[in-house]
Amino acid sequence: MIILVSITVIFINTYVLSQRNFSLVSDNVLDRNFRKGEQIYNRNQTKLFFPQPLVQRSLLPDLGCEIDDKCSDDTIPYKAISGEGTDKYPIICFNNKLLIHKTLKDTKIGRGLNVAVVDSKTYDVKFIENFDTYLEETFFLRFLRLKLNDGDIAIIASHDEMTYGLKDASLTLLENYGSQTIKGVKYRDSYVMIGQKGLARGKAIEMHQSKGRSDFGSAAQISGCAKFPLGQITPLSFPTLEVNKEGKIAVATCKENEFAAHVYTGKDNNDEPKICVDGKYVIAKGINDAGRGLNVVVVSNGKEVIRTGHFDTWKDDSTNLEIFLENLEDNVIIIVVSFDEASLKLSQHSKTLFFDLGSATIQNLKYRDVWVFVGQKGIQGFSPYEEISYAGFGSTYAPLIDKRMCVPQAYGSTIYQTSGFADNFEPEQQRHEPFQVPKLRCFILKTFITNDAGFSYLKWLLNNLNHIQKLKLYLAGEKSRRENQSIWKYLIDANFVRQYCLPDLITNLVDFDFYISSYSEILSIDVEKVINSFKSDPFFISRQWTNVTYFYDPIISYQHLFSMNVNVQLQVFNGLINYPYIFQWPNIRQIRIHIHPSLYFFLEKFDKVFPNVSTITVVMEKSVINNESDHTLSFTKPFEIDPNKMTNIQFRNVTKLKFGHIFMRLTLKGVPIRPDPLPYRNDKRREFCSRYDGYGDFCSDTNVDKDLVPIPLINKTLEDNPIYSIPILVIAGISHNSLRMCLETLLMQPGINIENVIVTVDEKFSEPLTLIHLFGFHGEKTSNSSTYMEHYETSLKKIWEIHPNQDKVIVIEEDLILSPDFLYTLALLSETFRKDETIGAIEMWNPNSYDIINGSEELIYRVDQFYGLGYLLRRSFYEKNMKNSFDICCSKRVWEKWTFSDPSSFLMPDVSRVFRRPIDGNRVNKKYIETLFNRKRKTSLNPFPFLSNIDILRKDKYDANLAKSISSAVLMKSMDKCVTTNNSVFNLIQNSNNTDSFKYVYPQESPNDVQYLLSVLSCFELFPYEPIGLYNGILRFNSNQYNFYLVGSKSSLYASVLKST
Repeated sequence: MIILVSITVIFINTYVLSQRNFSLVSDNVLDRNFRKGEQIYNRNQTKLFFPQPLVQRSLLPDLGCEIDDKCSDDTIPYKAISGEGTDKYPIICFNNKLLIHKTLKDTKIGRGLNVAVVDSKTYDVKFIENFDTYLEETFFLRFLRLKLNDGDIAIIASHDEMTYGLKDASLTLLENYGSQTIKGVKYRDSYVMIGQKGLARGKAIEMHQSKGRSDFGSAAQISGCAKFPLGQITPLSFPTLEVNKEGKIAVATCKENEFAAHVYTGKDNNDEPKICVDGKYVIAKGINDAGRGLNVVVVSNGKEVIRTGHFDTWKDDSTNLEIFLENLEDNVIIIVVSFDEASLKLSQHSKTLFFDLGSATIQNLKYRDVWVFVGQKGIQGFSPYEEISYAGFGSTYAPLIDKRMCVPQAYGSTIYQTSGFADNFEPEQQRHEPFQVPKLRCFILKTFITNDAGFSYLKWLLNNLNHIQKLKLYLAGEKSRRENQSIWKYLIDANFVRQYCLPDLITNLVDFDFYISSYSEILSIDVEKVINSFKSDPFFISRQWTNVTYFYDPIISYQHLFSMNVNVQLQVFNGLINYPYIFQWPNIRQIRIHIHPSLYFFLEKFDKVFPNVSTITVVMEKSVINNESDHTLSFTKPFEIDPNKMTNIQFRNVTKLKFGHIFMRLTLKGVPIRPDPLPYRNDKRREFCSRYDGYGDFCSDTNVDKDLVPIPLINKTLEDNPIYSIPILVIAGISHNSLRMCLETLLMQPGINIENVIVTVDEKFSEPLTLIHLFGFHGEKTSNSSTYMEHYETSLKKIWEIHPNQDKVIVIEEDLILSPDFLYTLALLSETFRKDETIGAIEMWNPNSYDIINGSEELIYRVDQFYGLGYLLRRSFYEKNMKNSFDICCSKRVWEKWTFSDPSSFLMPDVSRVFRRPIDGNRVNKKYIETLFNRKRKTSLNPFPFLSNIDILRKDKYDANLAKSISSAVLMKSMDKCVTTNNSVFNLIQNSNNTDSFKYVYPQESPNDVQYLLSVLSCFELFPYEPIGLYNGILRFNSNQYNFYLVGSKSSLYASVLKST
């Protein structure tokens, strides 16, 4: 045995020595060919075949890289473990080397995807990176596309959350690295992979661990030995960045103008995008690759087009677009037009780059929306040259944008954006083309008016929008343009506003705010007279539009008139001349003002208009520096009036006062805040409408993008009224669309606090909860109920449980539409309700509020019967009469007469503040129900009605006043003619022109006898089947401005009337 071993060793040593020279000569050949396993020839041309040589690796793996498998010479050991939760970090090992671990010095590791890249030929490590794909995918996508070569090995391990920012572009690209499961990875799942660029889908080594019901997925782990390549490698190709430069940019002739720009988005995919610059089309069909996605033109050196680009962000990812934008030169102008569809693969990083160029709306761009934009590299604030048009619901295209504008050159004079009316507008030419926007509720206009024709246009515009409910006007006139300006010469007062700033016929307008600024040629103005012109004008008094402020600057002769309801909280006031923000002065903390002839006047008023300011910086801006003496002139001019008076000016809280100057190069001027709210796309509402049917115009193209926001309290005197902090219970039924209409009108109540609203839904239904959350209200499930009244009882118990310390609650039943003054009326009655505990509830529905009766919105009555639907309920009344006896008092619908043992009274308006939708279908009392609900009814439409008898509603005063009214009313002696001939009662009183109050005493056998009253109800057009709204045997109502009292002969109140007379 020993002899055999010795012989073998000798043989091996001899063979190694005989090959030494060969090895030394052919090292370079082997180095070049060992990966290919090529045939190598020795000196004697004997053919030798060398398999793939041994891989260079450490004999011992790094700590943490140990695996159970023993790898062969042609395979590579690997190990990849994802993170688990937020505390356990990922580990990546390759070829026995620890590449990613939290203990390694300078390691790149963190949330998202942790990546190690290895060269597939040398197995050298090329990159180790971490990408926070929870936030976005941009740099991860660019890394995989541009940094790696075909065949490069990518080892990936997730940590914490990796999916939120990953979009389809990255997921598809990872499939081109061999992944098969990447699109199935969800939020906080764990994932690891070894793949190669160009590897077929399904060939990568990967592991996915779902989090299931846990907070995080358990660690995903792969380890073993791999032979590379893992499969066939197919080179990947991506769209190249093609930029048309000088000499290659095609043009088409356009109208000459100094840097005129025409942008056109096209109406659909069969149209074409267009960009015209300085009379030449540089983007159009067949010109510079114009097409789907984003079309871009770069302008520099005045008006020279230096670059164009087309980026199909529907088909391709945004990498090339990002590189294009990142490499823009300083101060260049960029013009962008979208076409067809540009949002699908538009990355967040691209949107951020556009934001830096001055875009304020790019983040709103969604499927098939269209967008035009002119921005600038280095702009401060937002560009005034931007517009977005939103696509309709479904897959319809957005209305096209077709704009012509004058754009300031990149180096040169500034062009300011104005929205003034055209000087040559002739409204007479437009009268045959009135427009209609029937569903418009709010209109805001900010503009310069340069001549009288502008006022004519404004008047024409307002007269076509006279149905709106809310109007805000911001009007400015300029001293520099006085031709054809007779109107601006007038004093701006109440008469001016009524004549020139409001429609001739006002139907629904409730909220009117304005700011008007103009140069004035009037030498002396009585400020108090201007303010009092509103306080003494019946038109403005009746609408409560008298709270105005007038400010006159005698040095520059500018007058400023504005309403005080505007309350914008700004912290910085930039420029004394920016008078549109004058009404915001009390909220300022620091100011920056320009040297100006009115500076002294401004400082003189400082303590009054700037009570809270601690810092003042006085600057002057010069755009073109021609003469240094101009600076001295500008600086001293403000104090020429009387510099000595400056010593009398005191600054109460100012700790810093700076004087200096700023020199600026003029360029494209950005605005610090968008001047008007931009069109809004309501994606939550769109998603809801795509999931559920049957919501009518709520989901129409016209309404689907309207935001659902509460209306703030307009009447500031009611800010502390308890009604606006009382819980509101909405008891949902089975009609989801009816619930939608109810919630809409609830949200429209001025002062509504959505935190107070709870909508109860039977647990059988889930769809209403989605609707409720869409409105921002709180949805509460109740246990399964067999009837609506069961659900009703449970809901009442629930609201008191949720609010155990509240002593009142507002209850709104199903199928109700609220009047605009629902909460307002309750607020006006809240003090009476608080003080008079004999009132159990305030009910907002009057069964006799029919359109033909035409009652009065001013009147509130006490009644003995409760009709519910929408009401304010006292907790003590609920505890005593409903809580433990609901099945006795209230087991039927409220119109079927709830009865209580407690002799409480209730308040009820003469005209209903809720509308109960008509009832369809067969019911036991069909005729009764249809007459009650389906007959044409009157509901208040006045958002701020005056209540004339609010001071006499407490029981003692009410009874005395009612007795007095009955005593003075004219007696109607007989109703026989009305009963026998079915004649209207108004024919019986037509000759009584000297009174507006009538009484009829109906005979009774007892105080509860209403038999004869029942026979005369139809004479007054009242509900004919039973007397509703009785108080102590008396039915009172207002009809067509007449007050009627139907008095029972046995009524105790009537007995007191007889006794007193």
